[in-house]
Amino acid sequence: MPRYILLSLLLLSSIAIYGRRPVDTYFITAPKQLLPQLSENNRKDLIDLFDAGQESRVRHPLGGTVEIISLDDRQITVQLSSASSLQIALLPVADTTGIIAVIENVSLPARDSRLSFYDTQWQPIPTERVFTAPTPETFMDKGSKRERRQAAGLVDLLPVTYTIEGNTLLASETLKEYLPDEIYDRIGPLLREKPVAYRWTGKRFTP
Repeated sequence: MPRYILLSLLLLSSIAIYGRRPVDTYFITAPKQLLPQLSENNRKDLIDLFDAGQESRVRHPLGGTVEIISLDDRQITVQLSSASSLQIALLPVADTTGIIAVIENVSLPARDSRLSFYDTQWQPIPTERVFTAPTPETFMDKGSKRERRQAAGLVDLLPVTYTIEGNTLLASETLKEYLPDEIYDRIGPLLREKPVAYRWTGKRFTP
């Protein structure tokens, strides 16, 4: 057997050992730019600690620690630092293995998220094919249309946090953490009290 084929098989078998949950493999094989703090061995160690019921925390070469916050068959959330976290979720698709959703969360100082999508080979999928990002008016359900439109015009940047729970994507605005008080005081009374929920249809998230 050619050496390169043998090495490939050994790599695949090594990853398979950690495939107790569907999401495990995608956490281990996620591109380096998503988890630069963690080597493949670091990622395996985190999963081992979690499965052993121990504190699932490891130190990384940059001097900080990374900890698993939650883990189930289809999603994993890790705390990367005091100001950042990352969620990887596997979304079911009828005719393929699935689509990977990645949520990168930061607090600088307002909480904000970056949402991206990949196929199971970690090739990027254009976000607009899967999800239409909310606008300021998406988070308003009070007042007249005219009032909401005018209030939305005061928002120059919309910080939004995302989280995936099962087949639901929850979006929450964090405008209070970003806008000056005098502007937020005009917008706040129009805002929804609960996150906006988007349902996964098997092809895209829809409100």
